[in-house]
Amino acid sequence: MISSHSWRAISPPPSPAWSGELGEEMMSNHSVQASVKKPPIHPLLKLGLDLGPLILFFVANSRWGIFAATAAFMAAAIVGACR
Repeated sequence: MISSHSWRAISPPPSPAWSGELGEEMMSNHSVQASVKKPPIHPLLKLGLDLGPLILFFVANSRWGIFAATAAFMAAAIVGACR
């Protein structure tokens, strides 16, 4: 039978990211990024970015097949997510 303390002997050491100093630094950097406001997106642009990849998928699927449609969808989704 393995004792309850044996798992500590084989577990890895704690990550430096969990130390107090680095964690506080990461937290303050995150709060600065969260406080920056982006200008609102126009509703029609938002609709185009949301539905564009789906429409592109169906058009590409009807013309070139599922593999090309999937590639076009993924590329359009990445472009839409960057905004």
